[in-house]
Amino acid sequence: VLIDGRTVYSSLFNGVYWNRIDTLLHDIERIEVIRGPGGSLWGTNAAKGIVNIVTRSSLDTSGGYLSVGGGDGRYGHGLEGRYGLAGESRGIRFYAKQYELDRGTYPDVEEQSAAGVFVAGKTAYDGQTMGQGGFRSDFSLGSETRMTFQGDIYRGEEEFETVTRLPLSAHQDDIDSEGGNLLGRIDHSFNDESSIKLQLYYDYTAHQNATFEDRRNIFDIDFQHNLFWTQHELVWGLGYRQTENRTSHDGGTYTFALDPEERSDSLLSFFIQDEFIFLEEQARFIIGSKYEYNDYTGSEWQPSMKLLYAPDSRQNFRFSVSRAVVVPSRALNDAYLDLNSFSSQCEEMGGESHETLGCIRSINDRDADSTNILSWEGGYRHQLQENWFFDGVLFYDDYREANSESELLESIWGFEGLVQYHGKPFHGELSYTYHQGESAPEAGEKDVAGQIPRHSVKGRIYYSFFEDFDLDVLATYVDGVVDLSSVFKVDLRLAWHPKEDMELSLKVNNLIGDDHVEGNWDILKANTLEEREFIARLSYRF
Repeated sequence: VLIDGRTVYSSLFNGVYWNRIDTLLHDIERIEVIRGPGGSLWGTNAAKGIVNIVTRSSLDTSGGYLSVGGGDGRYGHGLEGRYGLAGESRGIRFYAKQYELDRGTYPDVEEQSAAGVFVAGKTAYDGQTMGQGGFRSDFSLGSETRMTFQGDIYRGEEEFETVTRLPLSAHQDDIDSEGGNLLGRIDHSFNDESSIKLQLYYDYTAHQNATFEDRRNIFDIDFQHNLFWTQHELVWGLGYRQTENRTSHDGGTYTFALDPEERSDSLLSFFIQDEFIFLEEQARFIIGSKYEYNDYTGSEWQPSMKLLYAPDSRQNFRFSVSRAVVVPSRALNDAYLDLNSFSSQCEEMGGESHETLGCIRSINDRDADSTNILSWEGGYRHQLQENWFFDGVLFYDDYREANSESELLESIWGFEGLVQYHGKPFHGELSYTYHQGESAPEAGEKDVAGQIPRHSVKGRIYYSFFEDFDLDVLATYVDGVVDLSSVFKVDLRLAWHPKEDMELSLKVNNLIGDDHVEGNWDILKANTLEEREFIARLSYRF
């Protein structure tokens, strides 16, 4: 996951802190979703897809924007604003936002992973408050050079309820989180056939609860060169990332910790890709690879090959095969449980005596290898008529190549289809995804493949009427997840524009559908119910 080219993926646990990733929605230009492996360009851990959030240039966001909203459900209230100044060749904007999420409600006990600990109907301890601000400046040095400088800072508090097993009980905790980043980028065109891009950023993140603290500093530099000549588009680049990580824990009962507490990791990368155009520009053959060297598994290659054939301007066929790599997280490599509170019963508790750490239980795998995924994909796109569009793809991901013992999947395969209609004043789309998977023998009785939704259907309608009103309806159906009921829900948003620069909207989440849980269960906590809620918002541009 990236925001303006800055990765927000955490190597601590190989995931994304989604509740801490935010920006001003009004300033987002587009969100690119690249499905399937993208390791040949984006590197390790870009194995199952890439989400690239791109904000608008400050040259396009002059003036002011204010928005305030509140609701009766989880969304308590939110306030955000932005002001920008822009000329012909330079611009700058500043923004700030703050929101508060209220606590949710636990579902029935039989739908919870820790039955008897989280009481059905009880108010959960999962509220959140977050404040964030930032800026972006864009300017041109002549017609050949463009520069961007931007940054963000945030701070928040999350309520969290987890399970302690000795004895089995629920425990409430607060997580304090903070972070900030600075990014600079320069794009320079030498001529129509050659251009370069240099990007540098610094990112700081930290979170702390009652027993564990994690602070992370990332320094990243990325260089890219594009070359164009007859029938070829060549792109190559170099990158270097330094991650400084410092952790600590309070040594309390059965607490999670990392050894060593402080660690510095480096990532070196090089990639090259060539796009060859032939058959009178009807066909394109793309071949490339990325090489990386990391401190966990050493050298990693991620090649890819793609073939695109477009017999006319309305349709194309595509086929690709690629190799993607997932590198073990720091938690997988360095984690242990501190059992010093039970040092007199160390062996009975499943622990062992460590020379410097005392009584611990090792839960790491320092010999873990990378997970290599070989992905095959075939697709077809067709603009059926002027306003109708179809896209379909068949995919197969094989996890068995030099598989890490920590990976509990053998394969995933399926189909994804999308039909869209774009017109005025009506837009609509319908998508369907079928997933099937096979768990690895190491999974044992745990049905990992069963945690992937078998059927996912989404339908959306956007309609403008009476010139001043917009209606947005989203219907979702998900089925086939083990131990979870199927989900059907409809979300609705109605917006009124009493003036050209003003909008009053009402959104209803889960308008049609029962209260339900979404996502997979974590053995140490219970997800809360998605309930019906109403959110009103007033926005004004000046």
